[in-house]
Amino acid sequence: MRTFFLSIIIFSISFLFAQKDHGFQDKDKELDSLYQILEKHKPLQDTIYLNALVEMGIRLQRMDLEKSTSYFEEAIGLGRALGNLKKLCTSLLGVGINYGRQDNYAEAISNFREALQVAQQNNNADDKGSSLINLGIVYKRMGEYPTSISYYTQALVLYDSIGDENGLAHIYGNLGILSNMMEEHDKALEYYDKALGWYRSQNNKQKMALTLNNIGEGYLLKKEFNKAMEYLKMALENYDLPKESIVARINIGQVHYERKEYSKAESFLKSALKDAEELGFLQNQSTALRYLSKIRSEQGNHTQSVTMALRNKIVADSVASFNQKAEAEKLLADVYEKAGYLEASLEHLKKYNSWQDSIFNENKTKSYQNQQVMMEVHEKDKQLETQAMQVEFLNGRVLLENRWKWSLFLASLFLLIAGLLYYQKYKERHRYSNVLEFKNRVITEQKEQIEEINLQLEKRMLRAQMNPHFIFNSLSSIQYLINTDDKESALHYLSIFSKMLRQVLETSINTNMVLKDEVELIKTYLELEALRFEKNFSYKIHVDEKLDVESHEIPGMIIQPFVENAILHGLMPKEGKKELTIDIQENGPHIQCTITDNGIGREAAKRINDHKKGKSRSRGISVTQQRIALLAKKYGLETEIKYTDLFDDQGKSAGTTVEIRIPKQGL
Repeated sequence: MRTFFLSIIIFSISFLFAQKDHGFQDKDKELDSLYQILEKHKPLQDTIYLNALVEMGIRLQRMDLEKSTSYFEEAIGLGRALGNLKKLCTSLLGVGINYGRQDNYAEAISNFREALQVAQQNNNADDKGSSLINLGIVYKRMGEYPTSISYYTQALVLYDSIGDENGLAHIYGNLGILSNMMEEHDKALEYYDKALGWYRSQNNKQKMALTLNNIGEGYLLKKEFNKAMEYLKMALENYDLPKESIVARINIGQVHYERKEYSKAESFLKSALKDAEELGFLQNQSTALRYLSKIRSEQGNHTQSVTMALRNKIVADSVASFNQKAEAEKLLADVYEKAGYLEASLEHLKKYNSWQDSIFNENKTKSYQNQQVMMEVHEKDKQLETQAMQVEFLNGRVLLENRWKWSLFLASLFLLIAGLLYYQKYKERHRYSNVLEFKNRVITEQKEQIEEINLQLEKRMLRAQMNPHFIFNSLSSIQYLINTDDKESALHYLSIFSKMLRQVLETSINTNMVLKDEVELIKTYLELEALRFEKNFSYKIHVDEKLDVESHEIPGMIIQPFVENAILHGLMPKEGKKELTIDIQENGPHIQCTITDNGIGREAAKRINDHKKGKSRSRGISVTQQRIALLAKKYGLETEIKYTDLFDDQGKSAGTTVEIRIPKQGL
């Protein structure tokens, strides 16, 4: 009877179990295209060749790790030579991942650390984050959980500083997995919940499904089956394709099994097993078969229970995991015992114990290997530190040599410039000697004309609306310059003064003048006043570009008295920086002129004038006001002269603004 029972099991397995080939094609169109690019650009060793090397390394990672590593290592060398930090970092990360998959953790860590340094040098936050995450994964696989958490935390701080919510969610997911491995399930659930919040806000169904499944697994580990079922069902709803939900269906099957809802558990486990077999997911097949065997055993169907357990053993033998092999033997021992086959149960129990010894030895070996890896990493760090010191020393020598070269160059340049300046100065002195000799003759000829000019100016002063003290002081300044033999300054002053007189004489003939000529006259006046007062104040004149200065007329010398008033009574008594601004704009039917000074203000000026004795009051402003009033009456337009006292933040006088509105007069 028992022999018949075993025959049925073996017969069933021979029909039920089949392996499918999911191998990759050796060459596809994209790989052919990359091979052609590599062949064409290899002699050039250019950026295109570098990009093709990196792309080839990435594409071969799931097909041929050895070839992938070869392409990445060539890309690393070329990336350094070309100074392409981005591709260098990508290649270091790629080769590090390959070494990690081969359990060569020392090389993986070395490459990830170098990638981190390159990312920092390139100031690339994405590559820096990837480097930190991969270092965390390697140390997690080595069982060095504190070190793994340290790198994950650094990545977390990085993504938080740049506001990368997607990166933060990815880190939270990894921290959740690590916390579950450390049996800190509550902390794991906290991390998963943070990741889930972001994925929900982005409506990322794939990430939502994976995170919900992880949360369900966390509650399953805590034996909170209702909560586990709630999240696992939500995960199932968010998967786009049924084949993506294999793990979630297996987890739901486990929850039903723990609740002793065997028919529901069987339904989910069988559907997951079918898709796992089609896709060649051996680990998922093993888990589904293990629970299906347990369900049959609980239902008393020992034949199918053993059948499932044997299928599980075949799958487990195909997986390079001592734990799964041990679990398969333990399952067979249990189901054979329940079926009444004690000898077979004992045989598999012995194998289970043998595998447990192997696991223990493997753990010891891994622990030893991890220590070796840490020692190798430490040695590599020392080598890198030594190399860095050597590079720093060489850089220091190069810097010192460059400084000497630059010092010699600058000294030579200084001597050359000094020689040129000396020669230029000699030429200038010779030229100035000739110019001054000519100016001396001109000034001598014009000296006799000054008295005559004084007499003529005295007759025209009232009509030109100019302050007689200004002309007197100007002429006195010229005379002083001549007497002190400052011929150059005297000539320059006299030239500007002559220009001013010419403009005033021309305007005195006509009642009105073109706005452009008025502006030019004010500029000349200001230049002359600036020379007179030894450039003791600065000024700016701004004319609106929209204002046609050549087609509008205003009464001649109507602005100048206000400018003179601002200089003499506002700016000259002031200590410190003195500024005058004249702004001329179009304002409807008017031309508006705004004169602003940062002088002592009207009140202070009035007090100074009140204390002066024997000084007659200037009538320039009052006469100008009368002229503007006559204009308003003539053209029927509103005119205005508005004074505004300016004050600083402390309430002290900061100058005066005068706004003059003059009716437009066309040519």
